[in-house]
Amino acid sequence: PTSPLNATPFLQNLTHTTLPGEVATSLRPLIAELYGDDNSLPTSGVKRLLEAFALMDMPYHEWDTKIGRRYITREGLAELTTRMRAEPLKALQSFASKKSIKTYEDRLTQLAAPAHIAVEAPAAAEPGVAKAH
Repeated sequence: PTSPLNATPFLQNLTHTTLPGEVATSLRPLIAELYGDDNSLPTSGVKRLLEAFALMDMPYHEWDTKIGRRYITREGLAELTTRMRAEPLKALQSFASKKSIKTYEDRLTQLAAPAHIAVEAPAAAEPGVAKAH
């Protein structure tokens, strides 16, 4: 079976643990794919994403108490990617502005709305009236 780490090109070059800023940068292609090029993930949004998907514990996340630094493991990044794809709205709600969320929801609504095309039925000929050619 293919590992989620190998299936996602931007995860392949990461070390075992990564700082939130590097995670935000590595998730740029996924953010653009899911939400369009107008959205970005700030470094501060990485922690909010981890919290939203309950990934704040090992094996997904490490906190170095000596230096007060947060690290996200490769497993954490792979799981975060999987969950973002599964629940893109939940992910966006954890880090984006209200305007970005509304834009995304509006886009989903437009995609889900059936296309109504008005088609006129041919007019029925009245009895006893010949059609003009």
